[in-house]
Amino acid sequence: MYDIGIIAEHSQYHRNRQEIRDMAAVYGADLLALLDHYCDPTLSRSWSPSQSQLLVGSLTPQDYYSRGREPVDWARRPLFAGFDVIRQHTSIGSKDTLSKQEDAATLFREASSPKDRTMVVVKTLKKKLAHALGVQVEDIDPRQNPSDYGVDSLMAVELRNWIWRDFGVKVAVFEILGRTAIEDLAGCVAERAG
Repeated sequence: MYDIGIIAEHSQYHRNRQEIRDMAAVYGADLLALLDHYCDPTLSRSWSPSQSQLLVGSLTPQDYYSRGREPVDWARRPLFAGFDVIRQHTSIGSKDTLSKQEDAATLFREASSPKDRTMVVVKTLKKKLAHALGVQVEDIDPRQNPSDYGVDSLMAVELRNWIWRDFGVKVAVFEILGRTAIEDLAGCVAERAG
């Protein structure tokens, strides 16, 4: 846990986690949101095995590829194959894709207005959703909610981490999973960036 418990309470543990970077930050509010969702007694339990996997706090192969690195040995085990879905459907590890991701962060930082920053986030978020869903970018309507495109709690955590990593803005998982349109979410990111 990043904001509660031993890591939050002891600066040495906090520094170690930041330096090692072998785990994703798990915030208390996100964990509670996941528990609320998965412990909901009205939730359908007719999921297939591929729909019922949840990984919290561990880096996925995608996290390594997005940094231009190969996953560590444990992340290549068959147990984690289901968390490498984006890699299986796209060439996310290619230099072109990585440079495009870096370009989005650069374009965002260099944007002269909140409107320009919003457009950078909308465009990049549409690309990410299109890649994950295996559809054309044009099929993603920014007036729709991410959840309308099947974004679940795991993907919302990945999007939250991406927004923080590339744009330096914190958003909560429930903001991504809520009834917020993609363009409104992007506007919120641009506004919080200052």
